[in-house]
Order: sequence, then structure tokens, then C-alpha cells
Amino acid sequence: MSFDLLFKKMFGDENHKERTAYLISTFLQLPYKEIKETIEILPNDKILYSRNDKRQARDVIVRIILSINMKVNLEMNVCFDESRRNRNLMYITHIYSNQLKNKEDYKKIEKCIQINFNLDYINKDKKEIIEKYTLKDKYNYECTDMLEIYHVNIYECHNIMYNKDIKKYDEKLHEIIRYGAMLVENDYEKLKELVEELSMEEEIKEGILDSMEEYSEDEDMAYYYDVEHDRMATYSGSISIAKEEGLNQGKQEIAKSMKKDNMDIEKISMYTGLTKEEIEKL
Repeated sequence: MSFDLLFKKMFGDENHKERTAYLISTFLQLPYKEIKETIEILPNDKILYSRNDKRQARDVIVRIILSINMKVNLEMNVCFDESRRNRNLMYITHIYSNQLKNKEDYKKIEKCIQINFNLDYINKDKKEIIEKYTLKDKYNYECTDMLEIYHVNIYECHNIMYNKDIKKYDEKLHEIIRYGAMLVENDYEKLKELVEELSMEEEIKEGILDSMEEYSEDEDMAYYYDVEHDRMATYSGSISIAKEEGLNQGKQEIAKSMKKDNMDIEKISMYTGLTKEEIEKL
């Protein structure tokens, strides 16, 4: 699900809001039932007022009506570099600053939260599962509680599930780790195992698996994403959701490009399905 288009299809679907509600409930530690009853999936393309405006095709934006109403922006980041960090910051500040119409009361402004699901980090040594950022001064006093940004290291979640012992982590993190690993996993059988371990309703689990099976057979999904604007998303997406037949050459070309960008062999293997030996020979 780490391919942008697939992520949007899975969690930006008005007909399956319950799966998006559970995702937000898990990572923000909010009551699922309340979110499920009030969640609204919003349009995610900015209207261009002039040719100098920059189009912002955000992943998934939702509105939740709770004791404190809020907007939540969900972003899938295959490569989390400085450029992507700035882009995500632009997204959340745009959502926050464009809430009111002319002469509307500022009291109507709603809290804005951004959750970034990251497959890569600028600092390779960071192993935190989830990090929260707010606006604070040098004395650690909070300027406002109306803006929050979360970084979720889903690559590390996947690493924990298959290479480490999840029991060594705080039990409160177990559901987050499993969900994060699920967002990375492209192998259907492994995905099924991860979904079964989650505490979500059986109906939601079945819906996620059915959708993944449906999208995995959709040939157009592999070519939909704009390569020029998000090359890294194409790396993972064109492999993870396209049919296997006739794609081996495409996998090799993608792997070559990733090697040129000095990406880790393990990540190239995970994105393309090629073995380490095959990648090293390219």
C-alpha cells in the first residue's frame, strides 16, 4: 500500500470510511467508534486561482467531528528527503490557512494534523516508530496545539515484524507496528497474516483484503502515477500492483535507477521483488 495511488484508493474511498477511521484511531490513539460515526473524506486537490499557483495533490484528507473538530491529512512518503519534508509542510499549512472564507470568525478554525507514513528517513540511524512534532519555543513551551505533525516509520515497523521481536516493544505500540508493517507489505499472503493480527472488525479486514486483490489485477494502476513528479512512488507502485507477466524487464530498469540513486540493496529488493544477487548483477 506504499504506492501513492493505491494508498489513495484504499483510504480515500468514501464507501470504505471505516478503514480510514481505524487507521486514524490507531495512530492518533483516538476512539474508533466516535471517528467512524463522524469522519468525512474531503476533496484533496487544490483549486488553482492563477497559473503561478502550485498544484497540490495530497494523498487523503479527512474531517473528524469530535469534542475538538479536526482535519487530518494522510501522506504516504516512499522517499522522505528534504524536498518531501518541505512539500508535506506546505500541504498542512495550506489546509490550516485556507479554512475560513472572507470575514469568518477565527474561532471556526479547526485543528490540523498531518500523519506522514515514511518508508525512508533523512537520518538513517533513527529507529523511532512514531514521532510527534508541534510548534514550541526554545523553552519547550507550546505556541499552539492547533497544528501537529506525526512521522511514522513504517519501514521500521515492517523490519520489526520480520526481523525483530515485537514483544520487546511497549505493548501500546504493537497495533501501530502491525498496521505500519501492513502498509508496507505487498505480498498478499503476508498481508493477510498481518491483517488477521489487527484488532479491527472482521468486516474491515475482509474489505481491505478484497480491495488489495482487486487492485492487484488492475493493469492501469501500474501506469497511472505521474513518473515525472514522483519517481520514487513509481518504483514501488509499478511493481507492487501490476501483473507479473512481462514485467521482469521493467523491474530491472527500475532497480538500475534505484542503484544509481544509491538506495540500499535490501530496499530495492523489497520494492521490486528481485533477489539481492539479481540486483548486484545489474
